[in-house]
Amino acid sequence: MANVSQLINLSTGSPSDIAHLIADWLGPEPVPIPPTEENPPSAINLGQTETILSDSTIVPTTGSAFALPAGGTRLTWQTVFSVIPVSVTIYLQVSLDGAKWATIDESSNILGEIRSKRVNSRFIRAVLNEADEAVSASVKVLVRRERAW
Repeated sequence: MANVSQLINLSTGSPSDIAHLIADWLGPEPVPIPPTEENPPSAINLGQTETILSDSTIVPTTGSAFALPAGGTRLTWQTVFSVIPVSVTIYLQVSLDGAKWATIDESSNILGEIRSKRVNSRFIRAVLNEADEAVSASVKVLVRRERAW
């Protein structure tokens, strides 16, 4: 087996870029979903909208983990609140193994918003990191195939 450092120029890009390059190099074979008794990950199919954080009022809260389709995808995610909060912070996180998570986007818009990110990861989740006690927060995500990666 070739040394990965010989295949990827490690002096360019961020650490997350390198992780994505390594995942591409390993191929599209499915990675086993790490089992948990409390919250086993479900899969999000292309074109499917899924709620990955549902009406959470407890801060901080980590939403459910979902498996993403293999290959490059575009995630469109939306934050929704029951009332307008004074302040809020929600993180969108991805993982290659379902155990180590990286924040790839953040929303602090108190009115809610729709954002879009290109990703090449195996798992996704949302984290409600900061919010008023009376606010119920939800995060929905739509997964589409990225045409030009």
